[in-house]
Formats: sequence, structure tokens, C-alpha cells
Amino acid sequence: MKHSNKIVFNTIIQYIKVFISAIITLYTSRLVLDALDASNFGIYSLVGGVVSMLSFIQVTISTTTQRFLSYYQAKNDETNQIKYFNSSVLVQLFLALFLITILLLVKDVLFDHILNIPSERIFSAKFVYDCMLVSLFFNMISSSYYAALIAHENILYSTLVQLLDAILKLPVAILLYYISSDKLEFFAMGMCVIYVINFLFYYLYCVVKYNECRHFSLTGCFQRNAMKDLLSFMGWTIYGTGCIVLRNQGFAIVLNRFLGAIANSAYGIALQISGQMNFLSSAIMIAIRPQIVRLSSIGSKDKMMRMAEISSKLSFMLLCVISIPTIFKMDVLLGLWLKEVPEYTVLFCRLILIDLLLDALTIGLVEANRANGNIRNFTIVTYSVRLLAIPMAYMLLEYNSKDVVAPFLSLLLFIFLGAISRFYFFRKESYFSVHSFIKKVFIKELPALIVTILFAYLIQDINWVVFFILTMFVFTVSFYYTGLCIDEKSIIKALFAKMIFKHKNNG
Repeated sequence: MKHSNKIVFNTIIQYIKVFISAIITLYTSRLVLDALDASNFGIYSLVGGVVSMLSFIQVTISTTTQRFLSYYQAKNDETNQIKYFNSSVLVQLFLALFLITILLLVKDVLFDHILNIPSERIFSAKFVYDCMLVSLFFNMISSSYYAALIAHENILYSTLVQLLDAILKLPVAILLYYISSDKLEFFAMGMCVIYVINFLFYYLYCVVKYNECRHFSLTGCFQRNAMKDLLSFMGWTIYGTGCIVLRNQGFAIVLNRFLGAIANSAYGIALQISGQMNFLSSAIMIAIRPQIVRLSSIGSKDKMMRMAEISSKLSFMLLCVISIPTIFKMDVLLGLWLKEVPEYTVLFCRLILIDLLLDALTIGLVEANRANGNIRNFTIVTYSVRLLAIPMAYMLLEYNSKDVVAPFLSLLLFIFLGAISRFYFFRKESYFSVHSFIKKVFIKELPALIVTILFAYLIQDINWVVFFILTMFVFTVSFYYTGLCIDEKSIIKALFAKMIFKHKNNG
């Protein structure tokens, strides 16, 4: 399969996975909440949240490892592939053991002095905690093997494992209704087993399929230069993620200071929606990231930048197709999801989706910068600027504590400045043109965006299901005809022609 066709194919697979996983997860969560009851579910969410809280480290390890594996795959340098893979496994083992040791040391302090858990459920809560530590270990040590799959662009297999993860949680949830033992302990143990199964599927497949994964040994994996490269790259990636987390938490504190707990509840719901929508944006980046790194490594900078333009445009498009009807029908959707919708929630959710769309405008440049490897200054500037939204929001609310829109506008301002600041770090490169990027990405996106918003405004009073279908259809068609360049249309046509040809042959 040609690289361009593979990118589209992998993106489609990712999106199918996102929707199927979302449906299964929502249904499973409903079963678990009903079977455990609110108290036990609260204990699991509180104690078991350690895996979710530290998941960004696993993502950082896999992203970093994939970058170096893709880079040396393009150069056919198997020696360095083995060296960087071994070093990444050592890093993840060290981090996993370090974090688990710290969490074990603070365990008694947490349960005796910090966490407010009924005395009769302390034993079960500690059992959940121990299960989550095992889950954390296997989740982290699977990251290098997942990275190897992405580096080889084997999105299909990684997607199947992730779907299996969602599917396996369903029988665990159903069994909660039939077991006589402690349901909370059973559920925690079931989740732990699923993490182990995920690791085994990643590990066994990669060891059989990929040569660089077969040569791991603790005695030969400490390579000073490779470790230095990995830790440096990983450190700046964590810094960027930390800026996002700090901005979100800092903004929550500002809202609490002036608007109280109700605003925090609304903002928390908005962040949940933002997190789910972010999966849509990340799907295209996972599919296209290996190609950007490979093109950079072989010196095809013009093609690399074209890929960055395409990924920015498609990321924005795939967010828009869901976000536009969601923004218009946010009140209806929240009413279906929540029994009581807190004040400010509809407004906050609409604005947070606009925040995501602004960031997606130049998201491809983030991957281009990572592919080039010079991420320190880029990360410091483009992510630190987001933090300026916190003092700006504070000053705006200090001036007028009743104006809830102004602080969010400061978020949008600095997310836009962060997105535009990415241009600065490519300004001296001969293969990059701000004019070309704006022409092929920004300007091409406008007609479909304007047409769809006007269309949605005119039909917003119809049934929400019909509204979603019509709005998504109008945006998709208008974006295809006005938003895509000739080469982008050719890629999509070639892929679908190939799929139809295969179907006819199989028939």
C-alpha cells in the first residue's frame, strides 16, 4: 500500500476504533456504576485513578520511542533501532519501578491520614490500590512495544488490541451482577488482568514480528547516547504536557476563586468532553506521525512539510465534523447525558471545543518539529504561552466577576497565539512558507466552515439526530470540494477505488 493510502486507511481505522470504544465504554461504565453502587464506584475512581493520572508518562514514552524508531527505520539502520528500543525499555522499567516504589511508600499515609474512606472498606480499597500498581507497571512496560507497532505503521493490530481492551471490560462488568464475593475487589482484579493481557498481546506480537524487539537484554541496553537522547526528548515532551495540565488546573482554581464550585463542576464536564474530542484529533496524528518522521530522516523536508499541512487540515476537519453540530446542540446533548446540567456548562463546553479547533490549525507543525528533533525552544515557547491565560483570566474576573465569557476568551487568545507561534520556528527553513501554509490550510478550510455554520444556524430547530446527520453531511461534502487540494483528493479517490476493486474481486 502506498504511504498516502496507508495514512488514510490508518486514519479510518483509528476513527472506527474511537467510536466503537466510546459506545462500549459508555455502556460498560453504566453497568459498573449500577453493579458497584455509588460508594464503591467512588472508591474505585479515587484509588484507581493512579493509572489515569500517570497515563501521560506512558504516552510520552511511546511517542518518544516511536520517533527514534521511525527515524532509523527510514535510514535502514537496524543497529540504532535495536539500541534505541532497548534503551526505551530500560527507561520505562526504571520509571515504572520508581513510581511504584514511591506509591508503595506513601500508601499508609494516604489511607491513614489523607483519603476519607469508610473503615469497613479500607481493606478492599487497599486491594484496589495494589491492583492498580500492577496495572500501572504493565501499562508502562507495554509502551515501547506499542511504539514499535506505530513506527511500523501497524495501526490495524494496535487498534485491535485497544478494541479488545474495551470489549474485555464488558464481561467483567456483567459478571459483577452474578458474583458473591466482594464486587469492588473482583472488578479491580479484572481490570488488572486486562492490562496484563494487553501487554502480552503487544509483547508477543512485536517479538515475533519485529527484529529490534527480539534483542532486548538488561546487560546490553544501557547506551549512554541513546539514553541521553530519549530522556531529553521525553523531558521536553513532559514539559509540554505539564503546561497543558497546569493551565487547566490553574484556570479551575481561578474559576473557583471568583465563581465557586458550580463553575468548577461545569468546567470539569467541559474538560471531559474536550478529552473525548481530543481522541478524534489524535487519531490522524497517530496515523501520519511515522511518515513525517521518516521523510525528515531521509531529508525530504518539502514532503515532510506537505504532510504537516495535510495533518493540520485533516485534524481540523475531523474535529469540525463533530464539533459544529455539537456546539449548536450542546444543551440537548448535555440534557440527555446529565440528570442536572450545572450552570455555565453549556457555555463552557462550547468554548472548550473552539479551543480545540484553534489548536488543531497548526498541529501538524508540532509533529514536524518532533521529527526534526529540535524540540526544546519550540516546546518552551509554544506551550509556555498557554500559561499566560491564567493571570489574564484572574485580572478579567477581578475587574468583573460576573463576566464568565471574558476569562474563556483569554484561553482562546493564548491557544491561538500558541498555535501561530509555531510558524516562528520554521521561518528560516527553505522548505517552509507561511504564505503556502495559510493558503493551503487556513484559507481552504474557511468556505466549508462558513457554509456549514450558516446551514446549521438555519436548520437548528429540527430534531437533533436529523440535525447532526445533515450538518455532518453538508460539512463533509463542502470540505471535499472546497477544502481539499488536488493531491489530497487524489489520495482519497485512489484509496476508495482500491477498496472497491478488492471488494469486487472478493465477490
